[in-house]
Parts: sequence; structure tokens; C-alpha cells
Amino acid sequence: MDLPQLYCQKLERLLADYSPTRLVVAFSGGLDSTVLLSLTCRFAAQYQLPLVALHVNHGLSPNAKQWEKHCQRLATQLGCDFVVRQVEVRSTGNGIEEAARAERYQAFEVFLEATDVLLLGHHLQDQLETLLFRFCRGSGVSGLAGMPSSRMIGKARLFRPLLKYTKTDLLHYAQQHQLIWVEDESNETLDFSRNFLRHEILPKLECHWPNLYRQLIGTQGHCQDAASILEDMAQLDYQTTQVSPPAHWRQGLSILPLSCQHLLKLPSPRRHNLIRYWLKFVDINITRPLLLEIENSLLMAAEDAMPTIVVGSGKGALKRFQDCLFFLPDSLTRWLPISQQVAWDWQQHETIELVGNGQLRCNQVGNEVSTASLKGRPLTMAYREQLSLDKFAVAGRQGRKTLKRWFQEYQVPPWLRERWPLLFVDNELVVIPGLLVNQAFTCDGGEQGLSFQWEL
Repeated sequence: MDLPQLYCQKLERLLADYSPTRLVVAFSGGLDSTVLLSLTCRFAAQYQLPLVALHVNHGLSPNAKQWEKHCQRLATQLGCDFVVRQVEVRSTGNGIEEAARAERYQAFEVFLEATDVLLLGHHLQDQLETLLFRFCRGSGVSGLAGMPSSRMIGKARLFRPLLKYTKTDLLHYAQQHQLIWVEDESNETLDFSRNFLRHEILPKLECHWPNLYRQLIGTQGHCQDAASILEDMAQLDYQTTQVSPPAHWRQGLSILPLSCQHLLKLPSPRRHNLIRYWLKFVDINITRPLLLEIENSLLMAAEDAMPTIVVGSGKGALKRFQDCLFFLPDSLTRWLPISQQVAWDWQQHETIELVGNGQLRCNQVGNEVSTASLKGRPLTMAYREQLSLDKFAVAGRQGRKTLKRWFQEYQVPPWLRERWPLLFVDNELVVIPGLLVNQAFTCDGGEQGLSFQWEL
């Protein structure tokens, strides 16, 4: 059976499994994606599916604009829609290749809708290069399982339908159908690790071990099985270790915290496996040395200590609070309060936007703040560092305490204390939205009043 027929069968299974409403081909203009687009155009026409060729222009090559024009011409010839996205690539500690890949996948994720399927043109040699590359970088079982044929990307689905085919198969198809593609000059540069493996290492290995590809694919299969078992184990451990904290702890969090006590009860390999699994929810891979640092600096830390470990090249940080291990996204760790106080006429505007800090909402059919006590006066929003407050009483609690003591009593995480908006009237604290109400402004009995919420 020839490549078009086999490809058609793969995509028919894709339709049956996921029922996409649109196919999106990642189209660079190279051999692999050109063959992929040609095959997919045939299939989309047969099944009357919308198809988009999505080209990401990284701007790294002097030929980038010409490649973009070539891709647009070919997409038009093949009869599919063409979309281009420009990205700016800034080299990070992981090199320009990884930075370009990160920007490309981010562009994919932003473009895709929930019912889309993104098709990528990776083939068998790409898979083997990935396997060898990750081995050289010291990857674990999950890394050595290679590129998955299918996974989620944001809210959509990513699919690699050509992973079982060799580059020779694709070249034969392209020549047979007289396709024209571009050659990226950077693919010949040995400064890039993958190119070095492709041009210098793999050919020599193939000469010495003629069955290298088959053997490496076998190794990859073993690693996929092992990775699947490890993920099943991590899911079970996650169910007993994740913590569902109070609502006010969750502001700005992208994943729920883990119980340090439960983590420490697990054997070390299972603990490491669970932390890796947990951080994959925020697309962060961590090394073994970093796992050991997490154990020593965070899990073993004294209860009153507040150590921080930055992870994911600055994507966020790990912190410990109240026997919980938290992942804080960068947006939570780098925020600085504005110095200006903000006036809020809550009678005219039910919500106000806070600079880099979410929004405040007033529900005028609530039971927390007495409407009569405000006497129609507007509120003022300020942050903790701007104020010097006297002790005050809180509805339902005993005693008069400082703001610091109330934050401690309500167990507000330290990273939220500086950014939690405070609402005042005539320099007197009225309410900390979603947390507490000054007793002097509390609704009496069945009195109808106001409720305030802060949404980060």
C-alpha cells in the first residue's frame, strides 16, 4: 500500500477518535511539511474539512521572507488557506534552537481552537535524532520515549502522522508529485546539536550497526511502556498528595499544591516521579540535581523557613507554605504594587481593573458590608505597603489586631499579602475583598448589604 493510502487511513482514525472541525498543518516550506501539506490537502478535499497551512516566520534567516512567499504560493496552488505568524526569537540559556522552538509552539497554541488538530511533519529520522539527542542530555525514561504521535497542545490536539515513515519515503513522494520545497541553510550548520548528530554521528553509527534504527525504535518502545507505568503510578500518588487549599490560597495559581508530609512518606523514586508529573502540568521539565535541591531546600526546610527555587528558566518558582509545596507562576513572583491609590465609585461601577493585579467586583446584593455604614461614599483601594493601619476588629473573630496578625490568622500566603487589595473609606479599612470585613462596617442581622471579591 502506498503512502497516500496509508496516510488517509491514519487521518480517518484521527477523525473517528477526535472529530476535529479543522486541520492545521505546521508549514515551514521544507521537504517534510511540504509532503505533509500535499497529503493533507488530498484528504481534506475528500472529507470536506477546512484546512489551514500555518507558517511561523522566525526571522532568523536572510531568506525568511522568501520562504514565507514560497509557502503562500504553494498553499494557494494546493487550494488551502494560508496564515503566517511572525515571532521574535531571543536566545536563552538553552540556545537559539530551543528558543525558536518555544516561540513556534507558543504561536501554534495561540492560533489553535479547541476543536482543531495540528499536524506536524516529523518522520522516523527525526524521532531517532530526538532519542539520541535526549540520551546525550541525560534524559530519563519519559524523554527517551521520544516524541509522542499525539498529545494536547493548549486546548487543541497535536498529531504527528509521519513518524513511521523515513525521509526517503517522503523524498520519493515529493519527487513523484513534482513538489518544490525550500532548504534551510541552518540545517547544515554543525554548531547546532541536532545537525551535529545528523551529519556527523548517526551516519557513523549506521555504518557500524546497520540495524541501528530498528534497535533504537525498540529501545524507544521499552521506554514508552516504562513511561506509561510511571505516569499511572504518578496519577495514583497525585490523588493522595495534592491539596485542595482554601479559596484565598488559590489566587493566581495554575496548579494545586502538594502536601510536603505526604511527599516525604513516599520512597524517593516515587517522590521524584510525582514531582516531575506535577510540574508537567505547567510544561516544566526538571533535572535530577534540581529534584535533590527541592528535597533538601524545600521539603526538609524548617516550618518557618521560606526558601524559593526558580524553575523552568524563570517560568515560575517553588515555595513551601503551611506544609504545602507550591508552584508560583512568574506573574505571581515578579509583581510590584503601584504606589498610587485608586478611587472606586462602587455605585456607578461594579468592577474596576487593577494594573497587573486582576479586578475587583462589587455585588450590590450581598450580606458582608453594610450599605448604610458607607453612606454612599466612594471607596479607595490601596496596598499594604502604602499604609500604616491601627488595630481593628473583624466580624466573627475576637480581639483587635494589626493587619499583619489578621493575615497570619487567615493563613494568607506571604506572596499574596503585598498584592491583596484593601478597600477604605475616609482612611478607615472597610474590607479585604474575599477575606474579611472590618466589624465596624459589617451587616447587622438580616440587613442587605454588599459583597466584594478580588479575582487575580
